[in-house]
Amino acid sequence: MNFRKMLSAALAGAFVFTCWVSPASAIDKFKVSDDLVTSDDVPTLSFDMDDWKNYVTVTDEGKETAGMKLSTETDGSYQGASLLLSADFSTANVSSTGEEDQDPVYGIEITAESMGLENFNGCTIMFRIIFDKNMMDKVENNSCFLFGADEDGNNISKTEQTIKIDTLTNINSYSLCTSTLVASETNAKAIYVKVPFTSDYSGSVFMIDNFTVILPDSEDRIHNLDGYNASAKVNSGSRQIKAGEKSSSYVAKDTEESNQGSPVKYIIVGAVLLLLVGGGAAAFIIHRKNRFY
Repeated sequence: MNFRKMLSAALAGAFVFTCWVSPASAIDKFKVSDDLVTSDDVPTLSFDMDDWKNYVTVTDEGKETAGMKLSTETDGSYQGASLLLSADFSTANVSSTGEEDQDPVYGIEITAESMGLENFNGCTIMFRIIFDKNMMDKVENNSCFLFGADEDGNNISKTEQTIKIDTLTNINSYSLCTSTLVASETNAKAIYVKVPFTSDYSGSVFMIDNFTVILPDSEDRIHNLDGYNASAKVNSGSRQIKAGEKSSSYVAKDTEESNQGSPVKYIIVGAVLLLLVGGGAAAFIIHRKNRFY
């Protein structure tokens, strides 16, 4: 009889334990096809070719409220071309959409599905990033955030990666950002880089390069998906985002030249003046001679 009671208690305990751990079973294990994996030291996304558009997008809030756009730039890049995020954000737009009562995600999104994966669970995300110098004091705590999200875009990372905007680390040069999505804590269908604006801002936000997905408990990674210019020089020294300055400096140069005039213009004007002065002098001499003859 005692044995039956002990057996019943054990079975009941096993049932309770099974129910207690069942939430963890909802976390999908990371799976990847062998043809997506490489041991070569290459980035998953290099942004050197146009195919990056198949993998990286601006969030809906970023597009609709913050006026965010993506492009690639070679001027000021880390290697080859880098991905540039720009914005035209106004707090007035937030008030009109009522987003002040929510937690909108202004930034970029990279989904696992776009890469042929079910999720990023247990993966390490690694990339280079540099911020525009004008971004200081424009975002919450001078920081942006990297985190994993579910299919609805909800942050599910227990410890999101804080990317502090700092003159010493990522304004005058590219810094390395890494974050590991703990497999037992996440069911990450997407990766987000969030830009939490707190004041009006218009211009370049940041540039990123060599975005890499490293497999769980491994040094292997997802191979390059968008075309990688491996021969391009790595610019690891002092850099600055110049995309926002290029057009303005070009306009200033044109204005300056139009005000000052070119040497050719001066030569033509001088020649005309000489002809006018010479012609006037000749006419005056002829007139004087006619008076005496």
